[in-house]
Amino acid sequence: MPGALDMNFDPPLPGSQNLTEQSCQPESLTEFIGQSTLIRQLVPEVKAAIAEGRSVQSCCLYGPAGTGKSTLARAIALARGVDLIILQGSKLQKADLDRVFRLRPGNNPDPTAEVSMAGYKPIFWRYAHEPESVKRRTWEPDGTPKRPSVILIEEVEAMAQGSRLAQNLQDVLSPDEHGKRYYQSSDGSRSVDIFCPDVSVVLTTNYMEKLLRIAQPLVSRCAIRYRFNLYTLDELVTILMQFARKNDLILEPDAAKRVAEFARGTPRQALHLLRAARNILAADLGRDAAQYPITANHVEQSFAFAGLDGRGLNEIEQTYLVILLQANDDRKLSLPSLATHMGEGPRTVSEVIEPDLMRMGLVTVCQGQGRQLTREGVLHAERIISAGELDHPFVQVAAQQQNLRVQQRFPGHHAINIIKGE
Repeated sequence: MPGALDMNFDPPLPGSQNLTEQSCQPESLTEFIGQSTLIRQLVPEVKAAIAEGRSVQSCCLYGPAGTGKSTLARAIALARGVDLIILQGSKLQKADLDRVFRLRPGNNPDPTAEVSMAGYKPIFWRYAHEPESVKRRTWEPDGTPKRPSVILIEEVEAMAQGSRLAQNLQDVLSPDEHGKRYYQSSDGSRSVDIFCPDVSVVLTTNYMEKLLRIAQPLVSRCAIRYRFNLYTLDELVTILMQFARKNDLILEPDAAKRVAEFARGTPRQALHLLRAARNILAADLGRDAAQYPITANHVEQSFAFAGLDGRGLNEIEQTYLVILLQANDDRKLSLPSLATHMGEGPRTVSEVIEPDLMRMGLVTVCQGQGRQLTREGVLHAERIISAGELDHPFVQVAAQQQNLRVQQRFPGHHAINIIKGE
C-alpha cells in the first residue's frame, strides 16, 4: 500500500503549467514517432503538394483513442505551412462549415472581408505559425484566393445521422471537371454553390464502422485511409524520452520503460502515467523536484496511488474481472447483466472497460454475446481476490469461495499455489 502524502502545498514549479500533451507534439512529419507506413506515404505527398502549390490529399484516420490521429493532422499542417482548423463532429452544424469556409453568397466575394472567430465555441482554431492571430481573410488583398488550410474533424462519426453535413463535405472533396471545388453555402431561403479555397480535410474516428453507416461516400472520397496501430514498447519509450527533453525533465530509462509497459500501447496513456509519476516527485521535493530524476520508484508509487495492479488494471477493470469470475459456474454473463452488477451503462462497459481487457487476452465474447474469462483472466481475477485490496462486495464473497473454485477447476491444488504459479 502507498504511504501517506504530505498535504502541505508549495508554490507551482517553474514551467509546470506547460506540462501538457501539446508540449511534446512533433514539429514535422519526420519527428512523428510510430505509424511508419503512413508517414512514408505522407512525406512525399506533402513535398509534392508544396512543389505544386496545392493542398495535401484528404485523409481518413481511424483506430484506438490516444494513438495520435489529431497530432498527425497538426504535423501535416505544419509540414504544409498552413492553418489548422479543428472541428468537433458531435457539435458540427451547417453554420459551422459556413463560418469555416468564410464565404459570402454570390460570385464576387469581397476581397477585404474579414471574419472573426473569437468567442465561437464549437470551433477551435489552432494556427501553425501565428498563434496570436484571431482573424483570417478568405481572399488576399490582391484578390487571389487564400492559401490552403487543413480542416480536422474529430469524432466525425458523431455527426447527426441524416443531416446534409456529410454531403456538404463530400462536395468539397469532389472537384468538378475543371478541378475546382465548390461549397454549398446558404443565403436565407436559397443556396448557392461558391468557389472555395483549396482545403485538405482530415477525418478522425475511433469507430470506423459507425462512420461508414452514416457517411460511406465521404470516406470513399478520402485518398488516404489508414488505421492507427497500437505502439510498440520501444516507440513509447522514445516518445516519453522526447517528452522529457522538451519539458526539461530528467527521466531515467528504467522509469520510461516501466511507464511504457503500463501504457496499453497509446502515447496518451503513457503521458498520463508519466505526469502522475512526476507528481509524486514534486510532492516529495517541492520546488527542488526539477533538479532530480523521475525514477522507477516514483512510477511504482504513482501506480499504487492510482490503484493499479500488476497488469496495470484500474479498480473498475479489476471489479469487472471479479464479477465475471463470480457470475456462475461456466463464467458467462450477458452485457446487460454485467452492466447491472457493475452499476454502469452497457455502452460504458462495452466501449470503455472491455476493449483493453480483450486486447490483453483476459476476456472474450462468446456466441450469443455472453462475456467469459479466458484462462489467464481467471487466474488474474483470483490474484485480485487473493490480494484483498479491492473494496467491493463481490471480493468478500469471492475470497470465501476461492479455494473451492480453484480446487474444482484444478484438482489437488490450493488457491495460493495456483496464484503463485506452483
